[in-house]
Amino acid sequence: MKPAKLSSESEGGMNDEDVKCYEKRYSDLQGMGAREHFQGIGHYEGRNPTCGRNLTTYESESYLNRNPDLQHEYGRRGAYALSKAR
Repeated sequence: MKPAKLSSESEGGMNDEDVKCYEKRYSDLQGMGAREHFQGIGHYEGRNPTCGRNLTTYESESYLNRNPDLQHEYGRRGAYALSKAR
């Protein structure tokens, strides 16, 4: 599996607002900071590092189906493709 690209150009791929949203959204950070958790664990699990809402599986599949460039980059099916679409 190739590593996920981070969400922004901010330190750790997350701006300060993203950090607050991540900490609020996920309660199982195990004492880690939001950036550290996302980089080490969260992006492999397909967690959302931004304040944007999570897409449903149906929405993610529809998004991939409408964007052949994303299908080429991440695949058309599977957990990795869906996490990238989200």
